Amino acid sequence: MLVPRMLVPGMLVPGMLVPRMLVLGMLTAAGLAGGCTVGPAYHAPAPDVPAAWHDPGGRDAAAARAPDPAWWRRFGDPVLDG
Repeated sequence: MLVPRMLVPGMLVPGMLVPRMLVLGMLTAAGLAGGCTVGPAYHAPAPDVPAAWHDPGGRDAAAARAPDPAWWRRFGDPVLDG
């Protein structure tokens, strides 16, 4: 008696491989996307910000020292000086 190809256990039919992989991929994607949900009762916490801006004072950008134009000389390396 001949057995149809679809009924032989363990036998892969070439036309069935693509739909199985597609279903497996869709189930995997749905499972991964489901793990990203937070829940319906999630409320973002309020940021902790001051009521008004507080200037610490004492800092003037114009009064700051200019950078040393020969900064590499601090290393004391004659190769850098040359």
